[in-house]
Amino acid sequence: MSKDRVVDSLGKIDDDMIQSVEALRQKKKRPAWMKWGAMAACFCLLIAAVAVAPNLFPGTTPVPPNNNDFPIQTDPNQSEGSEHTEGPWNPWQANFNTATGVLDAARRYIPGYFTEELSADEIETLEPGMRIEYMQYSGFAGFDGDGNLIDVCLNVTTSIPNNDVSILISEDGITRDYVMDMAKPVISVCEKVEYKVYQWDNGNGQVTLAADAIINGYSYAFTMQTSTQNVKQAKEDFTRVLECFAYYAEGKPDLSAVVADEIPEWFDKSLSHQEALNDSDFGTFMLREVPSGFVAESIRRYKDQTADYLSGLWTSGYDELWWKVYTLGEADKDRLTSIEDTENYDLSLYPIPRASSVPEDLREIVDNPVFSADELTMDAVWARAYTTGEAGDSDGWRMAFSVRYGDTIVKVRTKGVDPEWVYHQLKNLITE
Repeated sequence: MSKDRVVDSLGKIDDDMIQSVEALRQKKKRPAWMKWGAMAACFCLLIAAVAVAPNLFPGTTPVPPNNNDFPIQTDPNQSEGSEHTEGPWNPWQANFNTATGVLDAARRYIPGYFTEELSADEIETLEPGMRIEYMQYSGFAGFDGDGNLIDVCLNVTTSIPNNDVSILISEDGITRDYVMDMAKPVISVCEKVEYKVYQWDNGNGQVTLAADAIINGYSYAFTMQTSTQNVKQAKEDFTRVLECFAYYAEGKPDLSAVVADEIPEWFDKSLSHQEALNDSDFGTFMLREVPSGFVAESIRRYKDQTADYLSGLWTSGYDELWWKVYTLGEADKDRLTSIEDTENYDLSLYPIPRASSVPEDLREIVDNPVFSADELTMDAVWARAYTTGEAGDSDGWRMAFSVRYGDTIVKVRTKGVDPEWVYHQLKNLITE
């Protein structure tokens, strides 16, 4: 199945059903994966990578360069029997299982999802009883729309600048399925904690280190991204972070201590077409007419901590028309293009598969260019139109682009809709 077909098969999923969760987590320094196209985020992502030769740690517990440059520090309140005032700690070896990718099912739609930065007191309840001198903590907590805690993400610095370890902690479990040649991963044990530790090459000079564990009844997912040049030191630092989290004082971590200070306004309303047209914020720029034969599948007015929009999806068999109205954001400004800059939007310049034909520095804007309403032309709309001719699917024109009306964005995605009809709908918004 081609990439464009995958995108289209997911087209009936409103992109922003999940966007609010993922945007918040990425904004808080979660590991980010390369994106091409409009792949719906509510589906699991298979991150393919080129397998590398195993590079497991030899010998006993690794230590940072110069041995004593980063001394072990202890929590004076930690439980009896876990005091380690100086190294070496109990010998253990982190076995890095070589993977070729990961199927991450952690991304999901959570109604009203919002985040808050962790306070110093909240971080203290989550820290293990051990730390390395270079380790500094920050993080955020994620909540549903009613203020119930979903998960906590800690960010821990290492000896390598900008190569931090992200640690996701959840009471409900974290699902990451790794693609490996072997049937089962080798388990690494530190202080009775069983770690499943992995590494894979992202294929772009970057290596991902990951580990999963159950610690004191909570699910932990550790992730670190580094360059191939720093991978040796990164593995040493990553291993020592895992060591630290194997030592907790009694009663820790305490997720019950993490509570929301304020619940942001959020709603998710299903509307009729007329109610959408009457919306006080975005109704002026809602689609006025519907193509013959198309019926409404979903018209929504949504708002949460990061998203505020009005959208509609109409379908006719395999054909579809998706229309979204929201306030101009910084990401939209980065994709603004002049009509003269055809390399930013003319799909005839980039044959399918576009993941290989579009220059990397133009992918975001070519995927979804933003035109100014007063500059939009019929030729520009036709430059966004293409067909695939795939059997068992619509053979009509497909398009995806956005138009700016002052501080408002109208985002359009169609399949099987006449490009000239779409052009006239967009131009009519100026005069109405």
